[in-house]
Formats: sequence, C-alpha cells, structure tokens
Amino acid sequence: MTERAQLFARLAVLLAILSSCAWLKSGLAIEPGWGTDGQYYQHLAQHVRDGDGLVSRVSLYHQGFRTWPHRVNQAPLWPVTLGLAGRLAPLESLARRLPEALYLLDLVLLWALGNRLWRRLASVRETLGARWLGPRAGAVDFGHVAVLLFAFNPTWFRFTSAPYSEGLAFAWLFGALLALDVAVDRPRARWAFVSGACAAAAVLTRGQMVALPLAVLVALALLGVARGAGVRLLLGAAAGMGAVMAPWIAYLASWAPALTPTVVLGMATQSHTPGLEPLSFWVDTRGLADYLRDRWAGVVIAFTPGHRWSYFHSHGPAVLLVPLALALAAISAWSERRGPSSRWAPGTLVVLAMLLAALGMLVPVHHAHSKVVFEWLFAHRHGLPFILLIVPAAAWLCARPARAPAAAGTISRTSGRP
Repeated sequence: MTERAQLFARLAVLLAILSSCAWLKSGLAIEPGWGTDGQYYQHLAQHVRDGDGLVSRVSLYHQGFRTWPHRVNQAPLWPVTLGLAGRLAPLESLARRLPEALYLLDLVLLWALGNRLWRRLASVRETLGARWLGPRAGAVDFGHVAVLLFAFNPTWFRFTSAPYSEGLAFAWLFGALLALDVAVDRPRARWAFVSGACAAAAVLTRGQMVALPLAVLVALALLGVARGAGVRLLLGAAAGMGAVMAPWIAYLASWAPALTPTVVLGMATQSHTPGLEPLSFWVDTRGLADYLRDRWAGVVIAFTPGHRWSYFHSHGPAVLLVPLALALAAISAWSERRGPSSRWAPGTLVVLAMLLAALGMLVPVHHAHSKVVFEWLFAHRHGLPFILLIVPAAAWLCARPARAPAAAGTISRTSGRP
C-alpha cells in the first residue's frame, strides 16, 4: 500500500468511527439544557444572543447581585460562542448540536495527537504495536486507538450532548498540545504562539484548564535548559497566552471591584456581599493529618474498580494502563539511567506537558471532597482530564520493545458504553 493510499485508508477508518459516534449520539435521550450548570451556560448564551453581553439574571452562591441583569466573570468563550451561534440558528437546538459537533472535532484532534505521540515514542520496527499500528499495518493507526479510548467514555459522551463547556475546552486543549509538538519539532515560534493562545483559550472556556498554560511553559523551559533553543519558543508561547488573556483581564478590570486570580478564572467568584461568609462546599477536617487521611480515602475511591465515583466509572478499564505504564517506566528509567539531555528531548516534551496538565487539573479534583451533590468528582466531568494520562500511557506501552510483555490487547478496550 502506498503512503497516499494508506493515509486515505486511515482517514476512512476515522470517518467510520466518527460516523458511528454521530449515529449513537443521534439516538441519545437527553433533556434540553440537561443539568443545572448546562442551564446556566444556556442562560448566559441567551443574553449574548440578544445583545446584552455576558450578563446574568441569576445570582449564584454568594454573589449577591443587587441589579439585573448583572455582568458576570464566568469563563466567557463557551457562552459567547453558543450565544453568537444562536443568532444564526435556534439556540435550543444549538445547545445540543454544537457540543456534538465539537465532540467530533475533539476526536479528530485527538486522532492527530495520538499519531504524533506514536511517531515520537515508537521505533516502529522493534515495538509491540508495530504489527498493528506501524507504517506497514495498513488502515489502522494508534490515533484510532486514542479515539476509541475516549469516544465512548459515558461521561464525555453525555456531557457533549448538552450545553456544557467540555467540547470547546478539549478542542483548545488538544489544539494546544498539537501546536506545542509542532513547535518543538521544527522549531517555530509561531507554532509556540498558537500553542500558548490555544492553552489560554482553554482556560477562558473552562477554568479547570488553568494548568495547561503552565504545562506548556514548563515544557518549553525544559527544552531551553536542555538545548538552549527553547527561549524563543517560550517567549512565543507566553505572547500567545498574553494576547488571549489580556482582553478578558482588561474587561474585568473595567468593572470588577477586585481583580484576583480566582476572579479572572471565573467560577462565579465575584461577590457583592463581602459581609456574608462564602458557602462552604468541602468536607471540613481538623488539621493536616485529618485532611490527608480524608483525601487519601478519596484516592482509594478514585482507583477502586466498580465504585460509582471512581475513574473506572467514567474511563473504564483503560485506567489500569496508567499504573502499568508508570511501573514499567520506572523500571526502564532505573535500568537506562539516561541524562537530562535525552530525558527532555523534543520527542518527550508533549508527553511531559500532557502529564503536567493532567496532574494540575486533577489534584484540585482530589481536594474537592464535597458536602453537596457529588461526594467525589472523579467519575464526573471534572475527571475527564484523566484521558491525558491514559493516551500517553497507551502509546508508551505500545512503543515498548517487542520483548516486553504484550500490552496491545489491553489498550483496545474502550471505556464503557454511552
């Protein structure tokens, strides 16, 4: 099979997967504006559609608004995108169809990112996945595996059929990582600028993504330390982040009484009732030891198969790929004892950025032992960034030398049923 024919064959397989996903979504029974947060996003979008700007007639938590409508500091890109699109088509329909379209875009971006990871990590002729995923494998590649690991995640599947921010946020996330990998591969400052801009846009879509820009900057800084070529890329990424964040910060500064990091990140943190004690969501603990015991119990729940609040409830058995890859990576690192110059080579930086971003997004989820609604959020949409650990773990396991224990069969398991 020629390289051109193989590309068309692999695109055909991707199209078949996407078509299956779209067909399954078309039959998904879900109420309009499903969920309280989704209804709030749609409420903001209605005001944007009507030309009112980013305002609300709802006072969340302890905000204490005295006039209506009132400007809000909610992360703007999703309600603004949905509201502007609502000027072209009925908002009630777009509240479902636009997230579904973004879901498909996310899978395309993840396919591209997965294939770049595979090419980075695999010496194809000598690896476990070469027979199934290498250049001579035909129509199937690792990108398809990455897509299957996420496409049928039941939490992801449902929340991308309702007016939630995840569809757009993960598009920016995957775009930032792709641009980062291109930037360190060439290297080109303009791609670093794109990566930084996408990372900042992810934050302005969903505040949980705040670790992504930091992960991009750390990866590029390490490239600069190792090779002395990362300073230009680092500055390019920082410029991209600044270009996206500056208008939002300037807007908030024009009306917000206090401009703090939490206000910039949104999350309904702008309060007009300073005399009232903020509503406490989290389980109270007595001292550090009590806190650590309580949150360690959460870690156990997070990794307990079958538990309704665990990562397994969302990501399925693919969760096991992460500890397996970590164990084998630790053994490999100890035996090879590579120096810093090879450890922070360009081929590893996008993986490092994914790991740092995932940890930065998930550590707050492990802190959030809630007294209301969901006790733990690992199986909820807040646990979706765990995919940033699963995909590189799967790629690394497939890229192991052929003499290693077989792992290719493990990664073919998808994460559940919608």
